[in-house]
Amino acid sequence: MAAKRKGASAWLRRFATSLVLGANLVSLLLLWGCCLSTQISPSLHPRITVVGLVFPVLLICNVIFLPLWLLFKPRYALVPLLGLLLCGGFILDYFPVSRPSDQPDSLGQLTLLSWNVGGAYYSDDNEAAVAYLEQAGADIICLQECAGPLGELVAQRMGELGYQSKILNGRNLYCRFPIVSADTMVAPTNFCNGVCRFSVLMNEDTVWVLNCHLESTGFTQSERDEYTQTIQDPTKDDLKREGQFIIGKLAQRAHFRGKQTDSLAAFIDRHAADRLLVIGDFNDTPISYAYQQLDKRLTSAYRQAGRGLGISFNQHGFPVRIDHIFCSSHWEPAEAHIVDTIYESDHFPMEVKLRKVAK
Repeated sequence: MAAKRKGASAWLRRFATSLVLGANLVSLLLLWGCCLSTQISPSLHPRITVVGLVFPVLLICNVIFLPLWLLFKPRYALVPLLGLLLCGGFILDYFPVSRPSDQPDSLGQLTLLSWNVGGAYYSDDNEAAVAYLEQAGADIICLQECAGPLGELVAQRMGELGYQSKILNGRNLYCRFPIVSADTMVAPTNFCNGVCRFSVLMNEDTVWVLNCHLESTGFTQSERDEYTQTIQDPTKDDLKREGQFIIGKLAQRAHFRGKQTDSLAAFIDRHAADRLLVIGDFNDTPISYAYQQLDKRLTSAYRQAGRGLGISFNQHGFPVRIDHIFCSSHWEPAEAHIVDTIYESDHFPMEVKLRKVAK
């Protein structure tokens, strides 16, 4: 009898181990699927963009498996460890762990600021937002959704500080250097979305500054509030209905964003030898087609010099970084951070310091 009980216990342990191992392998395959999905343009398969959004959930699951195996079956810890190493670059895209640079700035430093001020645009009092921009003192400021009186007010106040300005369809540039030209590079689907191209004369060098606001998710404030309420007090029917609605809407907008990304990438390829700064609200996380296409061609400032999640969209229930700054090899990111104390908009500003690379 004792032998039977011992045999049954051993069988149960093997079965439990196989079950957990199977779950670990499935979660790893799904995690790798998230990484691979970034190579497929949403202009061809719009719903693929939703896959990347579950990356952090799958990442946490696989991280949890690691200590579990170390406690109960140490040799199996190699499964999540090797799996995580294979997508290590994507993990660092999502959660950089860089250290602040301690190199001297003898070759000069360029400071950039990107901010979607859409929330401030609808505010009756924009003084705090404008005061922040004045105090930030960045050399180049790219604002998105900055139209109407707010754009004019920022231009006036920054002009008093010696900045040049170009107001173009809400994607505006405020710059300490001469602005030679400005036009719309990627045709917008509406007033706010698209890419504006600015030619800036920086000392004796011409620099292309691309201010981007790629296709937004299109969620209204009431739809965001309904989503937040659903995740705070969920029911099965509500989760199913809300999930189908969100996936459909994300896919619809991702189709346009994929085409905008391809146009942006084509411009970068044509100007591969030029000085390029690509800045703005991309409405996509680092685990996305848009981010990965630019990261192949340029350097992501936050990936190189930031630390942590760097959440830039500050609405509850949407903890994501969708604002990014990329630079060509003429600069090296020295510092990058999200200013998470400025709540005048539904986005936090991103500030970056670049160091000129000696050629």
